[in-house]
Amino acid sequence: EKSGIRENTLLIFTGDNGTDKPIVTSWNGTKIAGDKGNMTDAGIRVPLIASWPAGIKKPGRVVDDLVEFSDLMPTLCEVTGANLPFDYPGDGASIVPVLKNNSRAREKDWIYIWYSRTGHSDRGHVMVRNKQYSLLAKNKGGDSTLTRHNGPFSGKKLKNSELSKKEIIINQQFEAIRARLAKTRLSRVSIETRIKLQK
Repeated sequence: EKSGIRENTLLIFTGDNGTDKPIVTSWNGTKIAGDKGNMTDAGIRVPLIASWPAGIKKPGRVVDDLVEFSDLMPTLCEVTGANLPFDYPGDGASIVPVLKNNSRAREKDWIYIWYSRTGHSDRGHVMVRNKQYSLLAKNKGGDSTLTRHNGPFSGKKLKNSELSKKEIIINQQFEAIRARLAKTRLSRVSIETRIKLQK
């Protein structure tokens, strides 16, 4: 503020995972136990608070758009006028439309999350989620489960025999996202880069 750049500076406050299991938080009158380390809403869902006086339209709004960390690099590039590298492997999409109160202009409505306690990309679990559904599977592949959500922190796991035609299509779309991003996951890319550098 003293240097006169606050008006056009974007500040983002967020966290990297849900709270630990002993921590119970009140959310819309419901008690939510933390689930850090697990692929559930309580394990992955955190607030994101943005302040950008020159850019945010209608400040003070609460929106329910899903955002992931890979969205931050495209966002910061758009805000600063920088270009993403042409070979950028990430799946992020800028959230500037959300900040400017135009969520419909955003390029994606889903998030992709993978987690491994050891950091090995072929272990742990992967999730593709939008507001209504999530697909959860092991990183190595195998069976996956589609869950229908009624808002955050609640959902019903569906059997394949229960899927409607619409849900079959959603399941196929999520599986395609999962397969595509498994090849460009940043940990996998960094491993391949290290191998190339060693040659």
